[in-house]
Parts: sequence; structure tokens; C-alpha cells
Amino acid sequence: MKEMTRLERLEATLAREPVDRVCVDAFTTSVLLARYSNINVGDMRWDPKLATKAGIAWMEFGIDDFYYNTDLKAPTKDCGIELREPIDNHCSPKTEFFDSPEAIESKEIPIDVMDPKQTPWINSGMMEKQTLAREAWGDEYIIQPGFWGVLTQAGVFRGVEELMMDVMLEEDLVRKVVDKTVPLVEGVACRYAEAGVHSMMNADPTGSNDLLDEATYRKFFLPGNKKVTDTVKSNYDVYYKLHICGDTRQTCKVAPDMGADFYSFDSQVPVSYYKKEIGDRCAIMGNVPTMTVTMDGTVEQVMEAARSCIEQGAKGGGYILGGACDAPVSSPYENMQAFKEAALKYTSMYQ
Repeated sequence: MKEMTRLERLEATLAREPVDRVCVDAFTTSVLLARYSNINVGDMRWDPKLATKAGIAWMEFGIDDFYYNTDLKAPTKDCGIELREPIDNHCSPKTEFFDSPEAIESKEIPIDVMDPKQTPWINSGMMEKQTLAREAWGDEYIIQPGFWGVLTQAGVFRGVEELMMDVMLEEDLVRKVVDKTVPLVEGVACRYAEAGVHSMMNADPTGSNDLLDEATYRKFFLPGNKKVTDTVKSNYDVYYKLHICGDTRQTCKVAPDMGADFYSFDSQVPVSYYKKEIGDRCAIMGNVPTMTVTMDGTVEQVMEAARSCIEQGAKGGGYILGGACDAPVSSPYENMQAFKEAALKYTSMYQ
């Protein structure tokens, strides 16, 4: 089979058609790219040009989906919440926006995400990076930024522990937080689409079954996430990925119902489970372990883990080789390169 472009490969994957090799998304983040580029994360967090420079490190991996240096806390900062901003790691909020039941009742999200004048941090931390990436690489790479899903963004605004307590004790508060969160998430997704990205990732890690079951996710958070997906898919030509961390034997089932084109999952559950459970309704992506293999393993161990994933997922199409979650900052360069090497070596054996 002749070599495909990255977009052709992704389109064939989503259509369950044969590919020259499986698509590869090793889940490299801005923190890792900064280390490979000798740039501080803190310096490029709000500097789109510097982030684009750091993105060059991605090219040498030969990876298809470009998770492009986005800072997912930018919407929180635009809402007036102060962040901890280390120079060598991801940032985190110092307080919650909805820090009490009274705040949930009285406070509204203070920005219209679709208005760039109200969103300086979203502009520099997220959107302008996508524009520069398209200018630099066009369709050569699949530009795929991320944003927090409705559950996770609601947890950022309310605090995850408080939100989970509300789920058990104060259902009305949960619904009010979600109702106020959905327009922000929807606005971020739409602005990504308008920036010309090829695909986007709804990162909803808090949806793990370690925290809540499928019924709870469906009751409180699926409607809002589906509204975001429906808005994006009905108005823009863009692919849509859902990622949830941890054990998602139950909550994985929301991905097709949400309208996701593909579902990304952790290493706690084998690829074969997702292939059987939802693989006929959306493509699947995973799940080379991040800590024990990508970070601490040898190249040979990465290759073997990737081979096993391809064996379980590639038959009949609809599989993307990926990391279980973000590649840790100390992941060896050679291990990241091994993802593509494995795809080239093993796809023809198991497709």
C-alpha cells in the first residue's frame, strides 16, 4: 500500500478502511515538548510563537495527531481565578470559582468565550497557537488541541471533591454548575474549529469509574457534553475525540452516544475490551502505559506494548495507537520515537 498522508490515514481509520500503518498519537504535551526544545513551559505558556517553536520537536516523532501546546486552564484564568504557574509544569487554580453553594446561586461565568476581547488568556494560551500551527504546517500534521470536558471543567470551577459531594447530596447544585459551564466549553470548542483545527479532544478525565459510574455520568454530564459535540459537528468540518482517564469500562459507553469520532482510554483496561464494547460505533485509541512503559520502560518494552495494542485493536480498522494519557515529562526521546516504529512494523501483521 502506498504511503498515506496523515489526514488520509485518519479518515481511513474512522471509516474502518485499511491503512498503510495505524495512526499514532503518543499524547505528548507542552511540558514534554518544552523539555525536548530546551524551553521553559512558563515562558511559552502564553507565548504562541515560542510554543510553535517548541512544537518543532514533535516533527521528529513522526506522530500523526498534533496535540498542540494548549493550556487548558486558560478559561479559568480569563474568569478571574489566579493560577499557580510553575516554569516547568502545568498550572493549577489557587481557588474555585464556585467556592460555595451561595456562589453557585449568585455568580455567572463572566466572559463570552466567542468574544476575543474578553478572553486574552484563551487567545494566547489556546487559540493563537492553533492559527500559527496551521500557518506553519497546513495539512501536513493533524492539528488537534484539547479542552476540558463539561464534567472536568465543572470540577475545576467547583472543586472536584465538592462536585462529587454535590452529586451525592445536592443534585440541584450540580445541575446549576453544569448549566453555567456548558456555554464556556462550547465556546472554546467552536473557537478551535474556527481557528482551522482538524480535530479536537474533549478531555474529561474526571469521568473515570474510579469516581462515578455510567448512570451518574449520563444523568449529570452527558447532556452537556453532547450539546457541545452536536454544536461543533453540525457547524464545522472537524473530528472529535473524547478522552477519559482511569478505569472506564462503564463510562466508555458514553463516547458513541456523545457523538465522538474516536475514544481515547487509559491502560487499566485492555484494548480488546473497548474494541468489543464500542469499536463498532466509534474508533478507539490507546493504551500504552504512561509510567511503567513510556516513562520507565525501554524502547523494546514500548515496542512490545504497542505491538500488543495493535494486535488487539487493528483488525477490521478503527484503531489509533496511543499513550494511555499524557506522556510524563521525563519520558525518553527514544521511547516516543518507538510509537511510530511499532506502527510501521506491526500494522500489516494484525490489520
